[in-house]
Amino acid sequence: MTALENAVAFKDVSKVFRGPREIKAVDNVSFDIKGGTIIGLLGSNGAGKTTLIRMTTTLLSPSSGRIVVAGYDVMGAPEKVREHIGYAGQDTERSLYYRLSPRENAKYFGWLSGLRAETAVERLEHFACQVGMDDRLDQHFITLSGGEKQVFVVLRALLHYPDIVFLDEPSKSLDVLTARRIRGLLKEYRHKHNATVIITSHNLKELEDVCDKLIFIDHGRKVFEGSPEELKRVAFKSESVEVRGGPFEDAIVGELMSLGETVPMREGRELRIVCENPYVTIRQVVNILEAYDVRAIVAMGEPSLEDAFEQIVGRVRDT
Repeated sequence: MTALENAVAFKDVSKVFRGPREIKAVDNVSFDIKGGTIIGLLGSNGAGKTTLIRMTTTLLSPSSGRIVVAGYDVMGAPEKVREHIGYAGQDTERSLYYRLSPRENAKYFGWLSGLRAETAVERLEHFACQVGMDDRLDQHFITLSGGEKQVFVVLRALLHYPDIVFLDEPSKSLDVLTARRIRGLLKEYRHKHNATVIITSHNLKELEDVCDKLIFIDHGRKVFEGSPEELKRVAFKSESVEVRGGPFEDAIVGELMSLGETVPMREGRELRIVCENPYVTIRQVVNILEAYDVRAIVAMGEPSLEDAFEQIVGRVRDT
């Protein structure tokens, strides 16, 4: 299968919910998603990520603008769009029939996609083995744990080998090991089928590990588009030194702040000092801590995606 050149295209897309108070959930968003990539939609609660996904999967109509998926307009040819996509939303409990087992659900949902029962079950068994859930295939869906249900909702979205997969918070309720296996499955699925995968998630480790590109949404607007490393560079444009082990006394913080722009991280337990020469700044920090007889971890800054998220959101809210 050849990857689509542009799997998804948004052009001036907005969504307004009207009621006692008008809410503009998506505000004039435009960007393209290249075929064969894994894309992360990043943003705070209420940023507009899920609304964007629901419009793209034909579950909501945009108020204005145009969305094209697999070459088809979501408003003009929604049936064609659905032929090319897989979708796993956040409503886990209602995404599969709870009185059926995962194997029986696969037969039903496979039939809806034109698959023979044997083919659908064979694919489910293959996916389930990859994520360590092959011993749950014949249990009623209602008896599974929240994490196990979530896994089978994700697997259902892949059964018909869609060109484009939309996953809204796929690692919700998953333990660390299962979440890692799901990420591995998605990477393999992308490579094997030249597929495009679009993920919304608050699990920043997940996005950093699996995504080729991130699109940062805040208050319905796109505020960043690029790789995880590019996001970090945008958030932290200078070198930095990290001081961990706080919270620190006000006097210590005052002296550290004199060394450069100081950013509190992780509720004050860590300070990031922006500087020109981290080697000089590290020596200065150590001297200050020694003067106060305080032990702390001092290191050159290695910002995580979580750190970058905090910085970008803070800047957007301050403008």
